[in-house]
Amino acid sequence: MKILIIIILFLITDASCGVSKIINPYLGQNVTMTCKYPGEYEKNIKYVDTLDDETNIKIIIKTQTTTENSRFSISDDRSAKVLSFNISDVKEAD
Repeated sequence: MKILIIIILFLITDASCGVSKIINPYLGQNVTMTCKYPGEYEKNIKYVDTLDDETNIKIIIKTQTTTENSRFSISDDRSAKVLSFNISDVKEAD
């Protein structure tokens, strides 16, 4: 089953600037998304958010957080100014 995931990568902490990426992975698939950002955001915390429903934003993961045994991971290559976000074993709830 193919599902739709909309990922919003906010590049600054007040979320006034962001980029939306829409992907269509299959259930169980592993997905990696990358996003280049301007140098002025290099030292900012980056967030990956999703919508719980049509109005509630939920933070999935952010760059200052370390997670263990999670299907979600994030890395920030500050020298290249590229944010990478991974989901392993995509679920319909993602």
